[in-house]
Amino acid sequence: MKLKSDVNPLLMVHLITLSLLLIYDYASAEPTGIIAFNSEREGRKREVYLINADGTNERKWLHSPNAVGMVWSPDGKWVAFSQRNAKQEGNLFVLELGTGKQKNITAQLRGLGMDFFHPDWSGDGKWLALACRLRDEIRSNICIIKADGDGWKQLTKAPHENHQNSHPSWSPNEERIVFNAGGGGAGANEKDHGIFVMDRNGRNRVRLSPRGRAPAWSPDGTKIAFSSNLRNLGQEDIYVMDADGANIVRVTNHPKSDRLPAWSPDGRWIAFMSPRGRTGWDIYVVNANGGEARQVTTHPGHDLYPTWVVPDRSLPVDTRGNHVTFWGRLKSEKQ
Repeated sequence: MKLKSDVNPLLMVHLITLSLLLIYDYASAEPTGIIAFNSEREGRKREVYLINADGTNERKWLHSPNAVGMVWSPDGKWVAFSQRNAKQEGNLFVLELGTGKQKNITAQLRGLGMDFFHPDWSGDGKWLALACRLRDEIRSNICIIKADGDGWKQLTKAPHENHQNSHPSWSPNEERIVFNAGGGGAGANEKDHGIFVMDRNGRNRVRLSPRGRAPAWSPDGTKIAFSSNLRNLGQEDIYVMDADGANIVRVTNHPKSDRLPAWSPDGRWIAFMSPRGRTGWDIYVVNANGGEARQVTTHPGHDLYPTWVVPDRSLPVDTRGNHVTFWGRLKSEKQ
């Protein structure tokens, strides 16, 4: 007995072909967006460059020597970064992209004798999580501060003089902060090392991974990327795990270390830095699900600290031609 079918065979062929094409397009698509990074290509003073994620249109963006750890606010209107002054004091600045004005939001905390670094924005753009450290000490802790400089508060307490809590990353829903912790020497305890997550008030601290650093929350809040030598082979790889620490997956696999992962705004790509080439550190991108990493920068100088530009959709952005204009007054020459 033959069964009758209402499905047109030719239509089925077209549907299957379309599905395969969509799968192939997703897997093979070039990364889009713009990556900002620090570069030492003009001497030891680091300056900020921009480059398209596919490796095109590289240009110097900001002449701000020794500015590091740049991170865009969720609305794309502000950039936060740390910078040392002539006295080697590490302060935290916010730069308004529409006007080019910047403010040292830790200036009023100068009396504490602390350095501030590794900032990350809360999802509502009102707060920054950061690492803070007394200048005569190694130990560091996680702190928070409002974007206008008010409300500074220390959330963690390093258990010994060599312990460092650093690289905080705020969950998109603003409820939790992930960070790395560790440090050797007297008083060190293995249980204090690894990737940890805590509530935004510093409570309910939970260890997600026994090793790792520079954790970064995915834009949808379901994953955390980090670098680690979990395989005990010396070098670090990029890993991704669920937000609760489950299902740890290695994303990169190379004899040289891959560090400082940064998610693209759409959550499809991870940028990182690595000394895979012969001339120093460069910026690479890899699909968040794994695969072959793509080299983005190729200059002989060190290219470091990648982060993704979050465009301010309320203002025009023109990245064509030999000039790039970002949100009003900020301009940069294509190098």
